[in-house]
Amino acid sequence: MILTTCIATPTHHPDPPKQPPQIHPPSTFSPPNNPNKNQTLSLKHKPNSNQTVSWTSSISHHCKNNNFLKAASEFIQMLEAEVEPNHITLITLLSLAGEAWDVIKKMPMMPNEVVLGSLLAACRTQGDVELAEKVMKYQVELYPGGDSNYVLFSNIYAAVGKWDGASKVRREMKERGLQKNLAFSSIEIDSGIHKFVSGDKYHEENDYIYSALELLSFELHLYGYVPDFSGKESDVDD
Repeated sequence: MILTTCIATPTHHPDPPKQPPQIHPPSTFSPPNNPNKNQTLSLKHKPNSNQTVSWTSSISHHCKNNNFLKAASEFIQMLEAEVEPNHITLITLLSLAGEAWDVIKKMPMMPNEVVLGSLLAACRTQGDVELAEKVMKYQVELYPGGDSNYVLFSNIYAAVGKWDGASKVRREMKERGLQKNLAFSSIEIDSGIHKFVSGDKYHEENDYIYSALELLSFELHLYGYVPDFSGKESDVDD
């Protein structure tokens, strides 16, 4: 889980906690611009058995840094810890080995847009426009009226400097009346679900949350972290 400057808007909130809410990050972290990308900072000794997201985030980190052996090793540790991987875990892991597309095509069930989006995210990391085009074409064939992954597809073009392709996708979005949905993440605290959106400061624990973010940012800076904006979404006008 990558923490950014975002604040929560609760969909349901129990009685306000007396102590600041605890934030549980993924099991490992490594700054994207760290010259030693094989070294990770341990944030938690060992994820609990139900923390599939934490393990998947850590595996995804190694895949993004093209470290297949580390990713495979962590996947084995995940299984040994009796944490059950989900389809996102598997697609993330297989994407580095170049096998994810074949796996998706041979799946006994029809892949949903979330699965295809995971592969598109891997295409963006690897700069693989050719595979991204195949995946998006496949999605349109399966879900003609679907509206997912268009922004991601456009950003894949933009990331490699193919602005004509990015503009074409954005024009198609406008023609179909598609709009970019507001991105958010969520966290469960004491049976309450809190949604985090960028720049929102209306949460009643706003001061606590910002204090925690500032502390984390300071500690990451001490470990040599340098913000990487290469994954920032591009706004392309036609």
